[in-house]
Amino acid sequence: MTTREGNDTLTELTVRDGALPLRQTKLSLSYAPNTSALDILADISKAFGLPVKPMPEKIMDKPYRRGFAFCGKAEVAMKDVCQYLGLTWSIQKQRNSNLE
Repeated sequence: MTTREGNDTLTELTVRDGALPLRQTKLSLSYAPNTSALDILADISKAFGLPVKPMPEKIMDKPYRRGFAFCGKAEVAMKDVCQYLGLTWSIQKQRNSNLE
């Protein structure tokens, strides 16, 4: 998407390095009430079949008070849980997943 702001032209790109494992990985998950969001995130990231860097220690965990259920693409599940925790994630060079 390209927009103009004053004299500047801004172009936003979404690049999909490592997208193949995400497109091919489908999940069906169900977790009981009060399950740790970080535990769910760890399960989802394992499904990619890529090495995952350790999560930073400063990440605050939150339980899913009503539980968590998901059926669909792994990238959507990852996005949903990361958003719930206030995190972002990426796959770089199809070698690892980063959480921030």
